[in-house]
Amino acid sequence: MTDDHHRFGAFCLNGVMSTSYGIILTAPPTEEFAQRDVDMISIPGRSGDLVIDNGGFKNITITYDCAILPIHGADFRDAVINAMNYLRKFSNGYVRLQDVFSPDYYRMAMAANAVSVRSIMDRAGEFKLKLNCKPQRYLCSGDYAHDHTNGSVIFNSSAYAAKPLIKVTGTGSGSVTVGTVTVHIKNMTVAPLYLDCETMNAYRQTGDGAVENANSDIFAPEFPVLRSGDNAVTFSGGVTGITITPRWWTL
Repeated sequence: MTDDHHRFGAFCLNGVMSTSYGIILTAPPTEEFAQRDVDMISIPGRSGDLVIDNGGFKNITITYDCAILPIHGADFRDAVINAMNYLRKFSNGYVRLQDVFSPDYYRMAMAANAVSVRSIMDRAGEFKLKLNCKPQRYLCSGDYAHDHTNGSVIFNSSAYAAKPLIKVTGTGSGSVTVGTVTVHIKNMTVAPLYLDCETMNAYRQTGDGAVENANSDIFAPEFPVLRSGDNAVTFSGGVTGITITPRWWTL
């Protein structure tokens, strides 16, 4: 982000800067802390609720204090309409969110809540923007892919297990083991093969960039994760190399 973005305060949704639409941040965001996803069940005749852990965390809400300043000589009313149209683009699904206050991290967010803009003498406006976010705070460093040799070790410094994207090269059948989980590849006729451990899918990319499902080419009762600490990486058979994008995250 540029010096201007740091001076005024800005956020970026799906690669589009808020300042491009005259929206600036007037304060750091207010963030909720992610809560564990648990069910509390009351049993008649028993003191205390039964706790069932569903194995994850609930979404959080991030609130930005925002101002709208007309840019490029625009009328204030038109500036508000353009700013709201910008936000509505991100109201039906998650997109990447970054701001100048935490430049090394990003979240997956959705601008699904209604916005009410208070006019200041028809020259500027202010509003609160509430974003529905997944609980993870992803490290930007986890988006970089790294080649790994057979027998190498990946260290996860976070307390939370990451679900990586694994690119597999080679021919024929083989296996890939990360930590204690092994994925068996039945036949790799077209390389590379991608293992998305978050969506638990295998796919390959065709020449035109389209994604082709390849789940039938693997046997994987479960997909690997990068647990906190050391994770050994091995491969065998026709697999000649792997590249891992770790997707590190914290709360």
